[in-house]
Amino acid sequence: MKSFLRKIGGPGPAIIFISALAYRLAYFFTVRDDPLMTYVDAVPDASLFHNWAVDVINGVGLKSAYYIGPAYAFFLALVYKLFGVHLYAVLLVQIVLGAATAALVYVLARRLYGPLAAAVAGGVWVFYLPAVFYDTLVLPASLMLFLVTASLLLLAVALDFGRRWFVAAAAAGLLFGAAALARPNLLLFVPALALWPLLRRVPVWRVVAVFAVPVVLIVGGVTARNKIVADEWVVVSSQGGVNFFIGNNRDAPGSFMPPRGTIGRPEALNEVQTRALAEVALGRPVTAAEASRWWLKRGLRYLVRNGGDAALLYGRKISLLTNNYEVTLNADFGFRRNFSFLHRVPIPYFGLLFAFGAVGLALGWRGEPLGRRALAIFFLSTALSVVLFFVVDWYRLPLAPVLAVAAGSGVARIWEDGRHRRWKAAAFATAAAAFLLAFSWVPGVGCDRDAIATQSYFNYGTYYLVQGDMDEAAAHFREALRYKDDNAYALGYLGLVYERQARDDLAQYYYLKSLEIDPLDAETNYFLAASLARRGKYHLAVPLLETAVGSFPGYADAWRMLGECHIRQKNYAAAAESFRRLVNLTPRDGEALARYAAVSMEAGNFDEGLAAARRAIAVDPDVAGAHLLLGRYYRGRGDVAAAVRELEAERRVAPRSPKVYGYLAECYSVLGETAAAEAAYRRYVALGGAAEGNRDAQEDRDLKNLTD
Repeated sequence: MKSFLRKIGGPGPAIIFISALAYRLAYFFTVRDDPLMTYVDAVPDASLFHNWAVDVINGVGLKSAYYIGPAYAFFLALVYKLFGVHLYAVLLVQIVLGAATAALVYVLARRLYGPLAAAVAGGVWVFYLPAVFYDTLVLPASLMLFLVTASLLLLAVALDFGRRWFVAAAAAGLLFGAAALARPNLLLFVPALALWPLLRRVPVWRVVAVFAVPVVLIVGGVTARNKIVADEWVVVSSQGGVNFFIGNNRDAPGSFMPPRGTIGRPEALNEVQTRALAEVALGRPVTAAEASRWWLKRGLRYLVRNGGDAALLYGRKISLLTNNYEVTLNADFGFRRNFSFLHRVPIPYFGLLFAFGAVGLALGWRGEPLGRRALAIFFLSTALSVVLFFVVDWYRLPLAPVLAVAAGSGVARIWEDGRHRRWKAAAFATAAAAFLLAFSWVPGVGCDRDAIATQSYFNYGTYYLVQGDMDEAAAHFREALRYKDDNAYALGYLGLVYERQARDDLAQYYYLKSLEIDPLDAETNYFLAASLARRGKYHLAVPLLETAVGSFPGYADAWRMLGECHIRQKNYAAAAESFRRLVNLTPRDGEALARYAAVSMEAGNFDEGLAAARRAIAVDPDVAGAHLLLGRYYRGRGDVAAAVRELEAERRVAPRSPKVYGYLAECYSVLGETAAAEAAYRRYVALGGAAEGNRDAQEDRDLKNLTD
């Protein structure tokens, strides 16, 4: 036991682990009232990963190339398999991982810079609130930080060329490959590390090679999977091209802003919307890889043609990367002050890490051990990989453990210089750290903090809206508008709240106010159209819905409602086109396929209708309406036995549909089965099938359900 403790640096790692665990559990207690910890639908990436993990444990595999790194989804699936689908179980596992990362930071700092640096680095990571914050969210940050830190520690061990350097290097590569499946931009570290021995002739090529092989195998395995499943070469995920464009276009602020014509839910943004826009531009269907290349070329074209603007843009990104402010993407670090007093303590968390970490990296570049240089290479390559795309808080988070280790070194170096009266060196390092800290506090150029606050209040407003608490929802949307009174989304959703409260005049006022600011906003056009359709004003709803799908071609709900409105106007050809667009977006939606089949037949396109009905049954054997269409078709052709077979199948999936029994009564009568015909007719009458206008009344009820 003593030998083991000596190897890992004594009892320090255990003390750090226990301290970090205790602090994280205490923090968890302070934020337990934050609904977004477990309400994943309000946190876009959390919703994506949660639903994906549930599909994995239910045996539902993704039938396309991965559009986002898959590591966290499978991590969640493992936790769900072990503990059930409980989000608190995920958060507790991540809290343990976060505490383990603190211990790894301590061990890495001790190995590279000594015991004083280790104490500082480990202590810093115990209380580093941005990392603790992410431990309590269903997002990949905790897993990624653990894998990256463990990998860098093993790489540092391998670079000491001890007896088991080969095993350490291979294990480091395995862990880093897994981390890259959570954040693919980390892969830039591998070629950057490979340049090290080439440029400096440092004899570390063996370690670099052994480290790189598992990374290549892991990434290659996922790429091969994408080729096998989707028949296209996609390296890890297909979001790279659109992410590059998001960070490199004339509207780019340097942080995240979804492209025009899209809404920023990742599963829709990467899988449907951006591909739909690429298809419109190219005039043909495209694969995920082709769509990614199209977006990548657009971003590159902007950089080539706008050199001056691009230089300013990259200046903004560097400013955001080094800034103390946490630029939110999914959940707002600053907003947690409403739930935890720990967030109200004005500590410059990232600013301190950056200031002393940069000094430590610079001072520790030369000399032994070689792991120091690997740490610096990781910092530079990962910082570059973030700046190449766009800067948000958890994209830059992998830099934090490296900066914590180096900050421990910087503080220890200043302390030692002062203790040995090397005043000039101590003063220079302190002044450099003070300058960098001050620089990190300068408001990040291109970061609109009011817009981030608006988005945070908007997210909580949508949570209360879904929960049915309209008063709280309205309060949060109004607070969002206090920060940005021209926020079209908040205005539109406030209108939706008032509509749910049956305050139609106020609802329409806010819808129209939203559309004054952004006439092409897809969601507000949809909300107003739904309100009009609910009151039977289909002729007014149709142009609004056409605007919605014109602005956002991937808006499935708008295509669905547009088709329903065309049906009410008996414009079946237009309805068929709307549902055709819908089923292209949602090819496994049996209900949409059945509706497409029905309107195609009404429009006289029987072949298309039959094919759609059969596809609907193939993807969803329990879908209502498809068997009925086939039954009516066979009855019209005189094949009554086939018609009965389909109608009986429809009766099993829709036992309260009067139409089914009406057609069954007719078919059984033709077959001479009087008793069956009479029983079907009695059921038809009991369900109200004989009432005049039954069909129109039922369709109006269907539309009301859709708009609600």
